Amino acid sequence: MTGVELGPRMARGLVTLLGSRGLVLGLQFVSIGLLASYLEPAGLGIYSFGLAAASVFRIIPNFGLIPVVTRDISQHPERESALLPNLIYMRVSLGVLAYGLLAVSVLALGFSPENSQAALIAGVVLLIAIDAFRSSIEVRLRVGWISIADTVEAILTVLGTLALMNAGVGVEPFLWFYVGLKLLNATIVMVAALRMTRFDWTPRRHLWAPVLRAAVPLGLAGVFMALYYRLDVVLLAGFKPPADVGQYGAAYRFLDAFAVLPTITMSVLAPVLSRSVAEGAAVLQRRYGHVVHVVSVAGLLVALVGGATAWRVLPLLPGFGRYEGAGVALSILAPAGALIFLGTVVQGALISAHLQRRLLTISAIGLAFNVALNLALIPPFSYIGAAAATTATEVLLLALSLREARKALGLRWPADRIHQLVKVAAVTTVVLGAGFFVHPFLQVAFAVLVYVTLLPVLGTLTLRDVQPFLPSGEDYVLVVSRAATPSGAPDLATAERLVSVTGSPLALWQEVRGAGTCEVQVAGDRPVWLLLVIGLAGCREIVLVEQDASGLSRRGWLDDRLTAALVERVVVRSEEERDQLARRRPRTAQRAVARTSTGSAS
Repeated sequence: MTGVELGPRMARGLVTLLGSRGLVLGLQFVSIGLLASYLEPAGLGIYSFGLAAASVFRIIPNFGLIPVVTRDISQHPERESALLPNLIYMRVSLGVLAYGLLAVSVLALGFSPENSQAALIAGVVLLIAIDAFRSSIEVRLRVGWISIADTVEAILTVLGTLALMNAGVGVEPFLWFYVGLKLLNATIVMVAALRMTRFDWTPRRHLWAPVLRAAVPLGLAGVFMALYYRLDVVLLAGFKPPADVGQYGAAYRFLDAFAVLPTITMSVLAPVLSRSVAEGAAVLQRRYGHVVHVVSVAGLLVALVGGATAWRVLPLLPGFGRYEGAGVALSILAPAGALIFLGTVVQGALISAHLQRRLLTISAIGLAFNVALNLALIPPFSYIGAAAATTATEVLLLALSLREARKALGLRWPADRIHQLVKVAAVTTVVLGAGFFVHPFLQVAFAVLVYVTLLPVLGTLTLRDVQPFLPSGEDYVLVVSRAATPSGAPDLATAERLVSVTGSPLALWQEVRGAGTCEVQVAGDRPVWLLLVIGLAGCREIVLVEQDASGLSRRGWLDDRLTAALVERVVVRSEEERDQLARRRPRTAQRAVARTSTGSAS
């Protein structure tokens, strides 16, 4: 896949997944509220323990295999037909082993019969190996099928939860329903992958050893990470009553829902980072820097707003009236969500560069630190201590991951943008502080509005930051008003494509999007929305042609700020300069002509 093709396909993948994720997240929050209201803290504690116990052992069937195979297929596509079926064979064998270990563990450690039964039911997901077909879809950046599978699962989760509540069942049917939905999700992905390519289902044992050798460091790191992520719930269940586990489980369900975003992002970025490693250090640093900055902007919003408001907002949500403690725990966990997002990107870069052994050391340190904190904080502070241990561990893991990325790959944080983040954070913090005098929902709304508004104003996040991942072509688009005379432009009758736009901003956006360069000739005053629409359409360079030479000095502050936020380069030329360049420009490069009636000219 060439670099030109990569940007548009990655952009489509991210837009598709993130667009559908909004619906999925909303439905997940609805299902969390329904479960919390129906099961109450004690029942939700048993449900949360079952999922946590299964998650601890779920890393064994994965054991680093999926990231390694995805990376290998990205770099050697010809190996896919044999690698993926053998990955499934390995996962089936490891899944049976994992379920056996889960059964022995919950029975030997003396958990209550309710908790043990919940773990054994939820653990059936360990036997679902066909979700490995996600690798085939992710490599092709055809992630729309993953969106479909996740959306179907989310919709059925809400409908099934309502049906089970109406039937008046206990905790166990909800766990069986969870397992069934995971199987359905994996089946949808498998069917999509089988339609895209042919696989060689011959068992090839000689492929297993190289994949396992590469996966072992990553797998062990994953075991440590899984223990760290779920051991707090297990320890909490050992020290505290089910109601406390339910409070923490409710908060952690929100963190789990948010944690899907980094997983989705990496499903698109992992193949891109793998190719970037092969393309050279400069390409990798550029893409890494863009992603880290954009993720930092999103993570900062979650950390600030979630940390300041979750303790007030969560008990007001339907079904969470009895979960004040969960709100406090979620406020402490909110920064952890942002740190997980950043850490996933940094660690993804290490995996793409075949440095998964570095993650083994990082995860081992994180696990030891987390266990020590949990043992020290859970007995006196219960779920509040568990939440604090989680966030503190995420700070340590991100710091260690950034250090390894810098030492091993020379990848550096985009430090020149930190002062912009600090300014946005400072103003948003003031707004959040003032928001304690109003309703919690208004506090959230005002803070988010101020934060989002400040991003382009202060230059913290502009379209230029994400344009490397947006579709863009080489077309040279001419934008003129009816009264403008494009004397230096190509003869309209000989243009490859003649487009007539009647003045609608939406129509102009549709015709200009994806262009490389947009030449703007407008008679009279130029409306402010014109540059905004062209910039949002993805045009990376704007050439402003002034018919009146005196107009070259009339660009105001708004023009400067707007175009700086939207495009990579703005060039202002007189008609004479434009005519000289037009005579040198090949006709084949002038791909489209867009007419718009704008300003006083219309």
